[in-house]
Amino acid sequence: MKVVCLDNTRGNTKYLEVNKIYDIIEPKPGERSHPLIGEHYIIDFNQYTKSFRDNGKEVFLKSIWVSRKDMITLEQWRQLQLDKLEI
Repeated sequence: MKVVCLDNTRGNTKYLEVNKIYDIIEPKPGERSHPLIGEHYIIDFNQYTKSFRDNGKEVFLKSIWVSRKDMITLEQWRQLQLDKLEI
């Protein structure tokens, strides 16, 4: 499934770009029972980024959890774009 970032001002969305498409990944067996799994997507990130915890050092993040409130499915995003064009 693909999602689009709508807001990158909170939490782990600070690593994402607004209006960019991201792939989500299925939770691993141990993550499926996590209490936040229904409220978050796990984004397939696989890139180096600056760590805010490690004084700006680069770290490799394979995946990140982001709030569903800050994301929208690609299908919903496309429909919003069509609505803006009044198509």
